[in-house]
Amino acid sequence: MKQVNDLPIIDVTTNENGQYWSVNFVSEALAGGSFCLETGRSVLDEEYDISNLDTVVNEDAAYLIDYSANSVYSAAGTTFEQLVATLESFFAHSVYVNDDGWYHTLMPTPLAKALVQFGDGLVQEFIHANY
Repeated sequence: MKQVNDLPIIDVTTNENGQYWSVNFVSEALAGGSFCLETGRSVLDEEYDISNLDTVVNEDAAYLIDYSANSVYSAAGTTFEQLVATLESFFAHSVYVNDDGWYHTLMPTPLAKALVQFGDGLVQEFIHANY
């Protein structure tokens, strides 16, 4: 779950001054719309409304939680690939986290890796220059 929550995401904001982008994380983007990812065990422990689900709660699965409604928004899957696919669809279509001036999209893996390498390089450069 942590691996998915820490996936980088690109936020694009459009306003009267133009368009801007920033890098964020899945957990922060979800929280901005009063959502989060939780395990099935947490869903059962917290007693969320599960009327949106077609099946019983799987303790080993992940679920998108709508905090504002205190309910399970949808099942998110049991594997990393299923979680990523669910999030891609959620961010592409959800009015809760996207509107006319705000858009989220998961960052492609090659770009995420390149940014991490670039960031690591900057840290190493700073260390060598200052210590």
